[in-house]
Amino acid sequence: MSLRFSFNPANIAVRPLIKGMFKFKLYFEDITKDELEWLIFCLDLFGKGRHRIGKGRTIGMGTARIDANTVTLRKYLLQGGGVKVTDVPYKPSGQLPAAIKDAAARILELYNAVA
Repeated sequence: MSLRFSFNPANIAVRPLIKGMFKFKLYFEDITKDELEWLIFCLDLFGKGRHRIGKGRTIGMGTARIDANTVTLRKYLLQGGGVKVTDVPYKPSGQLPAAIKDAAARILELYNAVA
């Protein structure tokens, strides 16, 4: 017996999740302070925007707010023939670099208009 599967993107079942909170961690290497501030903005959207994720986003499902509650800088130091790892809390300034501040405001404006 041979089984054949066909994929039709218009015929996908989605299973909604119960409203709740999820925690996750992101790790990045070799980014500048400006890039880190931009990344935090894109995730957090200053607490004003919402992200659309998952397969049900086109029908109004999958709206999520991401809060960047804790940002930690991890520093690696060579010490005594080994590596010492130090975690340093980082407080986002909430101020984007001047070169992208206006663009970010416009992106947030457009994003909220669509959402």
